[in-house]
Amino acid sequence: MIAGLQISMHKPFDLGDRIQLEDGTTGIVKTINLRSVTISGLDSLCFEIPNRRINDMIVLNYSYGDIPRSLKFEYPVAYDTDIEKAKKIIREAVDKSPYSIEIDQPESDLPDFGTVYFLSIESSAIILGVLVYFPGDIRAEILKDDINSRVFTALKDNGIEIPYNYETIIMKQDDKNAAEVKAAMKA
Repeated sequence: MIAGLQISMHKPFDLGDRIQLEDGTTGIVKTINLRSVTISGLDSLCFEIPNRRINDMIVLNYSYGDIPRSLKFEYPVAYDTDIEKAKKIIREAVDKSPYSIEIDQPESDLPDFGTVYFLSIESSAIILGVLVYFPGDIRAEILKDDINSRVFTALKDNGIEIPYNYETIIMKQDDKNAAEVKAAMKA
């Protein structure tokens, strides 16, 4: 009951807030009482968490004020890609999203909004990355769907290859099994 009173007095979250617990559980606060908090998860399952447990957890409240959030996106492009062209295409796709917001951070060490960075050279691709800021009340899944759909389509429409790994398998067989395999393939 004391934990319930602490939650009621300090108000780390309220009914309807989108929160994430330190174990990764994310959802909307449905009820708060002296004994527990009920959270409706993204898949509509409800979790009831005792107040003494939730009081000891780190709780991220995505509905707290108008604090923007950010997500990092990474996109692989082929080695022969015109890097500046790909960066421009990704930047324009991010700018067109109704969910992305521009935040100026002139005195911060954080990356600028929408700036596309050449992050690394991997075994089959060059990795470009962008940090996208969005309003705190927007679900991350909605932003991911919108940004990824826009960037994928824009890269494809501009002829920029998004490489993928593939493997060649060579099967060695003896003469006896070779005849059986050929017969099975013809059937």
